[in-house]
Amino acid sequence: MKKTLFTLLSIIVSILIFSCSDDSPSEVENDNEQIITGDVRLSTQAEVNLFADTTTGVSIHITGSLHIRGEDITDLAPLSTITTVGDVLSINSNPSLTNLDGLSNIITVEKYLYITENATLTNIDGLGGLISVGYDFTVTGNDSLMSLDGLSGLTTVGHGLIITSNPALTSLDGLDVLDSVGALVILRNEVLPNLDGLSSISTIVSNLNVGYNNALINLNGLSNITSFDGNLGIYNNEVLPNLDGLNNIISVGNDLNIFDNAALTNLNALNILNYVGGDLKVENNTILSGFCGLYPLISSNGLMGNYTVSDNMVNPTQQQIINDGPCTQ
Repeated sequence: MKKTLFTLLSIIVSILIFSCSDDSPSEVENDNEQIITGDVRLSTQAEVNLFADTTTGVSIHITGSLHIRGEDITDLAPLSTITTVGDVLSINSNPSLTNLDGLSNIITVEKYLYITENATLTNIDGLGGLISVGYDFTVTGNDSLMSLDGLSGLTTVGHGLIITSNPALTSLDGLDVLDSVGALVILRNEVLPNLDGLSSISTIVSNLNVGYNNALINLNGLSNITSFDGNLGIYNNEVLPNLDGLNNIISVGNDLNIFDNAALTNLNALNILNYVGGDLKVENNTILSGFCGLYPLISSNGLMGNYTVSDNMVNPTQQQIINDGPCTQ
């Protein structure tokens, strides 16, 4: 009778924890690894706890996605044997979750990683074992998140690194060893003063956008970037005085947009930029008067698209930039 009850309980637990959009997940075990084929969805703390009771592998590889979303989820320690997620890892809308402890053995997320809308999450130290994300890595809408220190092992993000709308975020220092991203988006982080944690990034394949960061005072963390194929946008950063940190950028593959930076005074940091594959727009920077940084680009006919400079303190034509000459020390 006890054996029958145990078997029945195991079946019920499996139904509670695992779900898959098409087929129910299957499991393959060997001495060292358990493979779960399909998606895993955890929506309560009880389901998180039962995950440990229904998995037996020394390490667990989930071929599908892992979705963690629940109002009462507070502790991810029962997930400590997971090492790989083959599709999406989503940690979304967990209002009681303060940390990600328990995910430290995850090394790879093969597609997308989302950490979004977790109101009380203060740190992500529990992702200390993460090395790579295959596609996008998004950190957005986490009201209490102050740092990204837990990402100290992350070296590669295949597509976009998107850090947006984290109103308590004061540092990107946990990204110190990240050297390559497909795109970089830093938007609406209201108290972020600098981008210093990005100083190891040398390659951005497509776009770089930095905007609406009201406390940002410099771009020095971008100093190792020399070129990228997409757009460069610097906009709506209220106290940013200059573009120092972009000093080593030689080429922009598509458009270069600099607008609505109320404290921006000069573009001197662009003084080795010699190619823009699309349009150049410099608009609505109300105290911007220094344009000598554009001399190498304009004098070498390196601008392939349209030139639009308007509503700044000074709005020189291309010929005026050439006449005024390069920046002097």
